[in-house]
Amino acid sequence: MINKSTGELIRKIRKEHKVSMMDLASALQTTQPRLSRIEAGEQDISIRFIEQYCNYFNVPLHEFFKQLNDMSDEQNLIDQQLMQSIHSLTEKQKKNLFAFLSSLREED
Repeated sequence: MINKSTGELIRKIRKEHKVSMMDLASALQTTQPRLSRIEAGEQDISIRFIEQYCNYFNVPLHEFFKQLNDMSDEQNLIDQQLMQSIHSLTEKQKKNLFAFLSSLREED
């Protein structure tokens, strides 16, 4: 979960600065495939990488982690709201929702 959230934030900041994945990978002395896996949340990320990344974009480390925490808080709120909505459904509605969600996973 932490890798996914961190990767999403890394992608968001990179895109806000209009930096290509290839240019960023080169500047951070890594490969584009590795950076792609980091942004997708599929690659472990060292604190050293985050520090280099923040230096490249001139983002203080504390600000990076504050944004990461804010994303986590937002996700927790969404999760809570979803759970409340599910609890208010009838059993038939829950079964239909489950079938719908299962169909979405099959498309991946």
